Order: sequence, then structure tokens, then C-alpha cells
Amino acid sequence: MKNVCRNQQGFTLAELLIALTIFAFGLLAVAGMQVTAIKVNSSANSLTATTGLAEGVLEGFLTLPADDPLVITDQLAFTDRWSPATRDIPGVGRYRAEYTIDADSPVANVSTITVRVSGANSRTVTMTGFKCTQ
Repeated sequence: MKNVCRNQQGFTLAELLIALTIFAFGLLAVAGMQVTAIKVNSSANSLTATTGLAEGVLEGFLTLPADDPLVITDQLAFTDRWSPATRDIPGVGRYRAEYTIDADSPVANVSTITVRVSGANSRTVTMTGFKCTQ
């Protein structure tokens, strides 16, 4: 008669299939998280570019002299530098920057400057600044 080894080591085929199934579900979960992370990263990149462009335009207005005609009247004196602009930012997309200036608002000798930047793939960012005109 043959001796049956009672202390066998190793895995059965059923145990191996169960382990591989659990491992596959884990890999699918990680792959799903990667797809979500890539989408969120792209959205954050676009929002950062939109915000940076809005900050740049607003800071440009805030550095103008207090008696500059652009900030002391309600008329939009468009120039090449301050006209509503559509800009392409490499790797991010196309953005449109617009602004409005309200003289003597909210109080006398203070102008309110509002900058709106919108992009094809992101939310519109609106920033408001105040400029003393005296």
C-alpha cells in the first residue's frame, strides 16, 4: 500500500482562484481611483490657471496710478493692454478675461474693479479689488 503524506504543503486550485479573484477586485479599485485622480488633477490645473490669470489682471489694475483715467471713470477705456482678452495657456486651454470698473463705489474716491475669467473647461473665477483714486 502507498503511504499517503498527511502533511502536504501548498494550495489547492480553489484557494488559488479565490485569492486571484480578491486580488483582481483590489486592482480594479486602484485603477478606478487613478482615473478619478487624473480627472481631479486636470480640473485643479485648469482652475489654478483661471485664478492666476484673474489675479494677474486685477493686480495690473491695482498697480495703476491713483489718477489714471481708467480707474477714476465709469467708462471702459479699452487699450491693447486692458481690453477683454482671450488667451491660450499651453497645456491648459483658452481663457477669456473681462473686467468692469465702478467709480466712486462703494464710497467716494474708491473704484471697484471686478475681473471675470472664464475658460472652456473650468468654472468662471470672479475677483474684486478696490482702488483709492486720491
